[in-house]
Amino acid sequence: MKEDKIDLLKHLIAGAAGFGIGSLFPFKFYPEAIYHVMGYAHPNIIGLLIFGAIGGISLGIMSGNTKKMLYLALLGSIGISIGFVLSFVFLYPFTIFILFLFSSLLPQSSLSFLMFFISFMFGGLITGTFYGIALMNRKKIWRMALAGGFGFAFGALFVFIISIIIYGISNMPPKSPLFWGTSAYIIFGLVVGTFLGIGMYFAEKPPTNPEEKA
Repeated sequence: MKEDKIDLLKHLIAGAAGFGIGSLFPFKFYPEAIYHVMGYAHPNIIGLLIFGAIGGISLGIMSGNTKKMLYLALLGSIGISIGFVLSFVFLYPFTIFILFLFSSLLPQSSLSFLMFFISFMFGGLITGTFYGIALMNRKKIWRMALAGGFGFAFGALFVFIISIIIYGISNMPPKSPLFWGTSAYIIFGLVVGTFLGIGMYFAEKPPTNPEEKA
């Protein structure tokens, strides 16, 4: 039991560290960002590829398997780029959908939080799926997909909340209310890495039931 907790902690720290470091690269290429119609920035694809690759290596480093690390780096770089960009691409349609569906049920102040949560969960599910595919086991895919979904969702939500605390709604930076600098990317990366690290632990944990090996 104690060994399991230590192993979980190692996966968590490795994931958080890897994605935390990797998160510096999208911001490094930030001046070349393309802005969405709503004003949110799409970081440069090169930065996202590096982000996903470093994160993938950190997820596989506990296994000591170089081949696995390479697969995670390759597929992760593709997955996080697609997932991250689609989080912004679908931000506008999800906003319309949420306003239409929940405007009469929820307070107006909570809709923006729900908007970011759902949109980034969608992108995170895609990202996690790619990391799961790299593990070459279909039963591990859904665990990584869920980890990526919740990691992206809570990461974006934390950054959005902190942005509001720092700037207030009326004083948000005009071009990028979600991402306000290097710190925002680091926070996002740490949260995503933490969730994916936990997901990796449970995905790689030897099954207690022989039927789960299939």
